[in-house]
Parts: sequence; structure tokens; C-alpha cells
Amino acid sequence: MSSYLLRVFRGFKVKVGSRTEDRLLSFLVCELNRRWDSDVPLEEQVYVAFDLETTGLHPFGGDRIIALGAARLENGMITGDFEQLVNPGREIPPVTTALTGITEAEVADAPAVEEVLPAFLGFLLQGIPLGFNADFDLSFLNLVLRLFAGSKIARTAVVDVLTVVQALHPQWEHCLLDDAARYYGVPLEGRHSARGDAVIHARLYWSLLPVLAQRGVYTLKDLRGYLYFRSLL
Repeated sequence: MSSYLLRVFRGFKVKVGSRTEDRLLSFLVCELNRRWDSDVPLEEQVYVAFDLETTGLHPFGGDRIIALGAARLENGMITGDFEQLVNPGREIPPVTTALTGITEAEVADAPAVEEVLPAFLGFLLQGIPLGFNADFDLSFLNLVLRLFAGSKIARTAVVDVLTVVQALHPQWEHCLLDDAARYYGVPLEGRHSARGDAVIHARLYWSLLPVLAQRGVYTLKDLRGYLYFRSLL
């Protein structure tokens, strides 16, 4: 473990996984990073939207993951989901409990994040990963993956729904999930839960596909080009 990561995790009980588990994590990350460009129409793809709940906003300042959630999206329908509480190894601030409803008692017997990641990443591999403000979630995930797998999920492995929204609506410089969902008529059920937020931005993404088609964006390859043209990739 590097001295830098030791400083980041100082004060926390870090359990280093077995070599077999670490190799599995590394393999799953490599598989996620290999997939993106495709000529398959966007509406025919399978997607897996994902979201995290955390103790706060600063992974390099001691904040940690407290919940992982994901939802598989096929033909506009949610066809599977994943949700798991995680013991962060630190206290959960009252403001976080008020927002997410997750208490310290609920995570006391929950597994550590490295124990959950193989199942979580395996679920993500069922489709094209979708995030909303993906850089935030990846900063938390990759901090753990660098520690246990020596690798990270590439930003280009994830379709960021926020970036797509901003490409379609350049005036929405500081767009929130709530605002975009309301604009496109997506219900905000389960807001501020990991699974709930994943479902919301999955449905939001599906609502964007007709708008993208109007701009000549029909495939993931087209979408990459469109975002690159908009200087958002």
C-alpha cells in the first residue's frame, strides 16, 4: 500500500483482501474499461445505472461509501436492481442521516465496501454503466479500487447522464438531478437512496433518447462523437 493511500486511510481499519479477491476486482475493472463504442442503436442497448450514498462529499478528506445501488434498464423498463449498505468504518454525520435515512445502527453489521465490490461490479457488467455526475461516484469507487485492485474504472467506461443533459441543454450549467427529472417528467421516487437515484437517472436517460435522435445521435459511437463535439468528453 502506498504511503499516500496510507495517509488517506489513516484512522480507519483497512482489511486487505486476498490475492484471489484482488485479482477478481482487477479483472472486473478491466472488463468494464474495455466496453463502450458500439454501432448498436441506443434504445437496443442494456444499461446499468448506478449511484452511491456517502458520509460526505470528500473521499480524500475521510468520507466513505455507505450504500451502493444500481438498476438495469432494458427497453425503457427496470428489469433488475442491486442495493447494499456498507459499513464506512467511521461515523455518519447527522446531516447525512437526515438526507439518506441511513443510520449508524443500520450499517454497524454491514460488510466493508471491498467485500461488496465484486458483486456490484459484476452487476454493472450486465450493461453499459450509467452515472449522474459520474466523476463524484468514481472518485469514491476508484479510491477503494486503487487500494485493493491497483486499478480504476476509466471515466470513459461510464455514460454520464448529467453530461448528456448538459450537451442537450447548454444553459443548464449547474443542473441538478431533481431539475432534469422534473423537466422530463421523471418521478422522483426513492430520491437520496442509492437504488432510488439510480432508477431516476436511468429513466431520465431513456427520456433523452428521442431528443438525441433528433440531433442524429443513434448509437454509443454517435454519442461519444456528439459529446466530444460539445467539448464534454
